[in-house]
Amino acid sequence: MSVLFFIGNGFDVALGLKTQTKDFLTHYVSRKDSKTTPAVVKLMCDIESDMRGLKTWANLEAKLGEYTDGYDDTNVQDCIDAYQDIQKCLNDYIKGEDSNAKQAVEEIKSSTVTAIFDEILEFFTDFISKVAKGHNTKIKNCLQANRRGHVNPKNIYYNFLNFNYTSALELCVGNIKSPVSSDSFNWTSSEVKSVHGKIDNYPIIGVDNVSQIKNAAFREKHDILSLLVKPFILKELQGDEVATATQLINKSCVICIFGMSLGSTDKTWWAYIGNWLIKYANRILVIFSYTREFQSVLSSARLSKEKSIRDNFLKLANMEDASQELRDRIIVKVHGEMFTSKLIQ
Repeated sequence: MSVLFFIGNGFDVALGLKTQTKDFLTHYVSRKDSKTTPAVVKLMCDIESDMRGLKTWANLEAKLGEYTDGYDDTNVQDCIDAYQDIQKCLNDYIKGEDSNAKQAVEEIKSSTVTAIFDEILEFFTDFISKVAKGHNTKIKNCLQANRRGHVNPKNIYYNFLNFNYTSALELCVGNIKSPVSSDSFNWTSSEVKSVHGKIDNYPIIGVDNVSQIKNAAFREKHDILSLLVKPFILKELQGDEVATATQLINKSCVICIFGMSLGSTDKTWWAYIGNWLIKYANRILVIFSYTREFQSVLSSARLSKEKSIRDNFLKLANMEDASQELRDRIIVKVHGEMFTSKLIQ
């Protein structure tokens, strides 16, 4: 059975990296008093005024699409200059955090790094084991159907689509010895694919489609598309990587989304997962939603929260009319801290 993890910034943050949106944006706007152009200062001021609402990377990306409305054909180059500046600043900032992660790996023992990944893996293994033994007959039947016909039904092959720019995930995966065995499963690591580029290798930040560019006059400008529309950039620069990513989705039996904000700026991926659920009747989607402020012990509040997250995913995937059968194959787990081990203390 193949399990695919969609890994977002929550993974890096859980390891101790300062890669939350607020961390970067605080650094970004602090440059306002340095020798920057008026165009760059304008974008900084726009972001600074909206900082309170920019809690996730998806929030920031959506705002970048909206900010285009402040430009026109007479100052399109100002827009390009400002957006290229924030992208370069992001690359440089994340490079510093990535350097910290690499240094931490060099300074701590390999066994500690392995323990970090073991803890992460144990979380997912324990969860899937509980699901397989739980009372949800539909999910149990799906898992059994996915494992049926394999020479060793305990074997699980796990792959990763990494939406982060850092090498933190690779650092952890590289220190694990495959296969990893538990009472219920044997885990064997396979591929880690970076979806939105890497540090110094075209890190991509932007919107999902041209409709999210508020300035309609900019929606057909090649310079803007290549600056801001993620699927366009990926097609031009990483066509083969996108094809590999979709192949990994298609062959997966279970997809786990961890550390990603379910936002409109990745609608292409949510729609692809939605179609995967429709096409394959035994497929299961697990959404791990980190919600620090959610502290209720009431079952009604928890179930309501899980339903709202599920409904949001279906809306983003253009599947608001999904059947109850399909909805039952989307498991939402609201949680706090996933694991306690850190690369960076």
